Amino acid sequence: MKKILSIVFLVSFAVSFYAQTPAAGVPVTLSEINTALSDTGLAVETRNLLLIQQISKRGIDFLIDRQIEADLRSKQAGDNLIIELKNATARQYFDAAEKCGDKDTQCRTELYSKCIELLPDNGSSYFNRGIWLAEAKEYDAAILDYSKAIELDFEVLDSLYNRSVAYRDKEDYNSALADLKRYLELDERSSDAFAQRAFIYEMLENEAEAFKDYEKAIKLDPKNHYAINGRGNIYFSRENIDKAIADYSKAISIAPLVSSYYLSRAVAYIKKGKYSLAKNDLDKSIEIDNSDPELFFNRGLANYYLDKKDQALEDYGAALTLNPNDKYAFYNRGAIFYEREAYQAALLNFNSAIEVDPNYAEAISARGDVYLEIGDYQRAVQDYDRAIELSMVESTNFFNRGFAHLEMKNYRLAIEDFTKAIELDPKDHLAYENRAAAFDSINETEKADKDRKKAASVKRKSK
Repeated sequence: MKKILSIVFLVSFAVSFYAQTPAAGVPVTLSEINTALSDTGLAVETRNLLLIQQISKRGIDFLIDRQIEADLRSKQAGDNLIIELKNATARQYFDAAEKCGDKDTQCRTELYSKCIELLPDNGSSYFNRGIWLAEAKEYDAAILDYSKAIELDFEVLDSLYNRSVAYRDKEDYNSALADLKRYLELDERSSDAFAQRAFIYEMLENEAEAFKDYEKAIKLDPKNHYAINGRGNIYFSRENIDKAIADYSKAISIAPLVSSYYLSRAVAYIKKGKYSLAKNDLDKSIEIDNSDPELFFNRGLANYYLDKKDQALEDYGAALTLNPNDKYAFYNRGAIFYEREAYQAALLNFNSAIEVDPNYAEAISARGDVYLEIGDYQRAVQDYDRAIELSMVESTNFFNRGFAHLEMKNYRLAIEDFTKAIELDPKDHLAYENRAAAFDSINETEKADKDRKKAASVKRKSK
């Protein structure tokens, strides 16, 4: 039974900034502005100043464009008034962006782009567009926007942090690390930044530095559940399962609605052989979020070990519904059908696993086992050949291939395979017995007798 362990850790940080404080009152109309600018009873500077004050308080009910700007300038609208009008228009775009659907990244990015067209030196527009470009997985574009925000000296720390997240998500871990180092030079008290950098160190396979940063993050904020969970992951990788479980449990106590923490602890419980506890955690995790195929896969694993094979099959089916390319779910489902001697169903699942990954040696070997059971010895030999070629050099592959050769009366090939199986597992009495049968078939009775005696000796010692 193949097992895949899924441990999830994710840190992200996004802050939304408005162009300026929202206006209140009845918005100023374009007609009012035209009328005020035409009031010759006041100096030009005074007219402009009064309009700026009103627009700042009340906002406007139109959107300035190049044509309106040109018309107003022809009526002696000054630069400061035009800038105020552009700010008021940008504020409307910001308000509209907030009303876009939660997943409507295009709506938001288009509105922030309009802000940038109006105010190309407004860092908040770049920052906000970067958030939604990253959400749309347009990481390169998001990175450019965060870089522009930093250049404009807008919320440098948050821009650096978010840019590091974008670099992380595009798997440019060295650039993410550089941003986080710079961040921590500016703010060495940020627990989140230490936790994020720890995760990047993990991706760069620098576990020692990752552990140090998780420890720093937790010291700065004992309730930083991201960092606690991340430290648990390192304990898990170091085979310190009890400490891993303790950290996952603490993370859950702080953030009981984070599905991945229950998954992490469930995987640790599976490692400890505590399958009922694992299933309980996976039930809770699925209750929170039933969109993750790994939850169903691992619950299938727990159910398998709890001897609830029907439930395990249901879970693997659910995992495959969510991820039709999960070769491990196909493999595990095939293994259950094989145990039940439902060989055609097993064959179908192993074939599916191999379609997903043509070099999946375990599935190829398992399919060979099915062929062996149904008497298709030639195909069995082909699968064992391929599994061994893929470095799955295990005694069972040589033994089973030897058995197939024996059934096909390829006695010398059978002897070669049983000999290799014995080299890999000298305590396998069945390999001696089958090699003896092959020797008998080519009239080498002395060697056959010797193998039978050895088989009996090995069998006695194994009792």
